[in-house]
Amino acid sequence: MPKWNLKGLISKIILFYSFFYLVMKIIAIVFQGAWAIPNLIIALPFVVFAGIGWVMLKREQYSWVYVIAGVVIISVVRYYEMEWVVDIHSYFNPINEFDSPKVSSNLQMIFPFIYFVNFSRSN
Repeated sequence: MPKWNLKGLISKIILFYSFFYLVMKIIAIVFQGAWAIPNLIIALPFVVFAGIGWVMLKREQYSWVYVIAGVVIISVVRYYEMEWVVDIHSYFNPINEFDSPKVSSNLQMIFPFIYFVNFSRSN
């Protein structure tokens, strides 16, 4: 009976999921007109996980830290993805020059420095 390497299996799943997610985001941006900046920012953790996972796959050395961080971060990003995409889009594209972007409390929880950023556009 073959021995199961659960850590390696989950690491490969995270790697392939991250790669698939990146490909789907690029397809959505290029062919379906999705907002580029917010979707690319949301995809950054998946780029990191794909890169680290690729190195681990080549070395065949897997880490529980990668597995746990991957599961947690992927779950959080997928749960808040739609809200964060809209918040990031409104941050980079306010309605007019006098509007300050409204950032949700969930995005402020993850990126607390946003609370201290001055959103006014005074010249």
